[in-house]
Amino acid sequence: MPHADVLGFVVADEVFVPGSMLCGRPVYPLSEIQERVPPLTCGVLVAASYREMNGMRVRRSEDLWALGYRPASFVSPRAWVAQDTVIESNTLILDGVSIHSGTRVGQGSFISSGAVIGHDCIIGDYNWIGSAAVFAGCVQSGARCFFGLRATVTQHVQLGQRVYVGATALVTKNLPDGAVQVHSQSAKPIDMDSMRYCALVTP
Repeated sequence: MPHADVLGFVVADEVFVPGSMLCGRPVYPLSEIQERVPPLTCGVLVAASYREMNGMRVRRSEDLWALGYRPASFVSPRAWVAQDTVIESNTLILDGVSIHSGTRVGQGSFISSGAVIGHDCIIGDYNWIGSAAVFAGCVQSGARCFFGLRATVTQHVQLGQRVYVGATALVTKNLPDGAVQVHSQSAKPIDMDSMRYCALVTP
């Protein structure tokens, strides 16, 4: 990824505090961003949380695209990414991540430090992959999935959209849209849609 300078940060109007700074850079309210930082001068990376099974991040991204901003991505120089990996826009990949050959990372995805993505995986749009999570080869995830710290998905598993996989959970079988897996699959499953479960456990 080419080098880029951080010009500032943008937040929703309802949480904006006038005069606030973050990492030495100004913070702008969404309603003023076009005036303060015109769209033609920069790209935007939406690094919001996984609330609403990543739905909030989708909405914030669409808000900014509608204002004319182009999506940007960041891949840490301390990540290892195979040369034939396809990384879509608006994606954040942190230190120590390892992504193997033949993999596609969907738009708007977040991959935290130390995660390992095996060969020939397809990561759906707006996935959130926590630190030290591991995907074996040929894993496919649908859009807006969440994977907690040290979650593990074994080879050739296919996951639907909005699947919630908790910290340290082991997934060995396919999961449908909206499934919740917070233990190994030999344990009793959680009979709750992922949107509701995420709302209960997300601060």
